[in-house]
Amino acid sequence: MNGAAVGVFGVVMTLGACGGASGPASSLDTNPDSGVMDACLGAPGTPAVAVLGTGMFSPEPLTPGQTIAYEAGPQGGHHVWVSVRARGVLQSGTRTTFGALDLGNPAAPVELATRTVPFVLSPDEGGSCLLVGLRLQLDERGTMDVRDLVGHPLRLFVELLDQDGRRARDAVDVVLEAPALPDAGITTP
Repeated sequence: MNGAAVGVFGVVMTLGACGGASGPASSLDTNPDSGVMDACLGAPGTPAVAVLGTGMFSPEPLTPGQTIAYEAGPQGGHHVWVSVRARGVLQSGTRTTFGALDLGNPAAPVELATRTVPFVLSPDEGGSCLLVGLRLQLDERGTMDVRDLVGHPLRLFVELLDQDGRRARDAVDVVLEAPALPDAGITTP
C-alpha cells in the first residue's frame, strides 16, 4: 500500500470508529449551530424546558403548595436550596436566573431575591441536565426578618437563557416553614 492509500485508509477507519457522516457515536446531541456535541440540547426542535426543584445534593421535585424550610447560611442570612432540571438549552453558555417572590400580599408581591449564575449544566439521565445546590438567600436585602415569612406563600422561579436565545422557565408556589432545628440566635415562632 502506498502512503496516500494508507492515509485515506486511516481517515476512513477513524471516521467509521467515531460515527463519521452517519452521526455521532455518542448519545449526546449535536448543537445544530456549532456542530459541537451537547448533552442538554436535545434533537433539533426539542423545546426548551425547565423543571424547578429543591435540594442541596440531589434534585427533589417541588409541587404547588408544598412546604419548604429555610436554613441558616454559613455566613449569616437564611436560604432555601434550589435545583433545576433542563433540556433544550446549551449545557455551557446558559445563564440561569432564579429567585423568590413573597406572595403574602397577593396585590403587591415582594421580590425577596434574584440571582443569575453562569454555571455549566451537569448531564443527567434521559437527556436532561441539572443544576443542584443553588443557594437562594431570602433575607439578603436585610429589610425583613425571615421569621416574618414563615407561613407565607412564596413563588420560586427559574429562567434559563442560552447564548443562542433558547429560553426555559418554571415557577412553583410553595409555603415557607421554619427549620426543624432552629439556627443559633433565632427561635421559631
